[in-house]
Amino acid sequence: MNPSTSIEVEQNLCVIYLSYVLKSLCCRELLHYELVYNYSGSKHITESLKRCGISESSTYVLATYFNSSSDEIEQKAVEKL
Repeated sequence: MNPSTSIEVEQNLCVIYLSYVLKSLCCRELLHYELVYNYSGSKHITESLKRCGISESSTYVLATYFNSSSDEIEQKAVEKL
């Protein structure tokens, strides 16, 4: 997601919660699977990123890392893409 379009932390939490609540409407079982499906290499990745507000002029990307330990989170906290 393009973090420059995000106003408050609560806005992101609402989107995450809504995604979790609506997961029963998705064709995949978990939100993680839905994200992997939407950003898989077999789909058009550029269009997938555009749906999240990311473009060629984006300088930052807000990403989520699943199933990580605290050490991994600290190591990957800020990575330049």
